[in-house]
Amino acid sequence: MALSTHIMPKPSDERLKPYTGPNKSCVFCFKAQGTDHLSEDVDELLHGKFYKLEKIITHYFCLLLSSGIAQNGDDNEGILGFLPKDITKELTRSRYLRCTYCKQTGATIECCARRCKKIFHMPCGTKRGSIHHYFSNFQSFCPDHRPPPVLKPKGIQRKEKGGRNTTKCVMCLEEVVMIRNKDVIQAPCCGHCSWFHRLCVQVDYYFIFLENRLSILM
Repeated sequence: MALSTHIMPKPSDERLKPYTGPNKSCVFCFKAQGTDHLSEDVDELLHGKFYKLEKIITHYFCLLLSSGIAQNGDDNEGILGFLPKDITKELTRSRYLRCTYCKQTGATIECCARRCKKIFHMPCGTKRGSIHHYFSNFQSFCPDHRPPPVLKPKGIQRKEKGGRNTTKCVMCLEEVVMIRNKDVIQAPCCGHCSWFHRLCVQVDYYFIFLENRLSILM
């Protein structure tokens, strides 16, 4: 079990800008942007923007959630505080770590559940329903140890012809089926307006945090 102690960067004109050039292949997950049937936009939402520093190209979330790396720099140093020597050290460590799911080496994200020894690449985890906290200690959980819901489903429900209970996601206003799963969550504080697509919460939380306008607990 590993525990990250990273800090989300504050907005600054001096920070490294996202990489928009060619040959976008992450050194942590080996996943080129847009592959595996994901559009560039969806890939960015799930795995973060690409950053390039020297010969290192990485998804930001693959770097941020890696279990063995220390954030030793300021926001305007390295990749948002992650220094090249520390990134290289984590990549070296990953050569001996095999992903639980794809069986390839290079895995750096460890499940934080007690006694769990699962380790995986971020795309391998998200594809199977892993959960990642983008606050506090930046914990990750494999699909078998996802934190359980704390509330019983409640709220105004509308049944479709097929019998599904549906409402609208408060953030994107698109339909959401009112059943908790890897893609849907219910907040403990909002009553009948509490259903969200998990990806909407993840992405909106991330950008709100960066803009330093609001602090929430997901």
